[in-house]
Amino acid sequence: TTAYLLLGKLQSAMDQLHMHFTSAIHSRTYETVYRFASNTSVDQKIKYEDLCRTVPLELYIPCLTSLLTTLWGIMGSYQKMLNYHYSDECCADQLSQFDKNYVQQKLQLGLTRIWMDVQHKVHPYRLPGSIPVQF
Repeated sequence: TTAYLLLGKLQSAMDQLHMHFTSAIHSRTYETVYRFASNTSVDQKIKYEDLCRTVPLELYIPCLTSLLTTLWGIMGSYQKMLNYHYSDECCADQLSQFDKNYVQQKLQLGLTRIWMDVQHKVHPYRLPGSIPVQF
């Protein structure tokens, strides 16, 4: 944050930070489900929703557990960052009160957006059509 502040790019830094978390959610969830999916090759491009449907029934719960653990880790990292920016040790002498309030407000709003991204990644996995049925 400090380097971007010195460059006058605090808003850009905050936007890039949120894009980083969004990208991490998308890539990590895909990688996690892919590890459990069947009949998919590395070369094959498959949508996340379709990938969720390829998880075999016997791996459904382990995959869901791994998926939730991954997403919980990302949310935990975001929460740690949020706590740091609300702490007294964060940039106290480098940010004006206006800039500090701006960062805190962006992070708080970003928390809602990040949480929505997390929900959107779990939702396709738990839909009735995504649970493999074996007879």
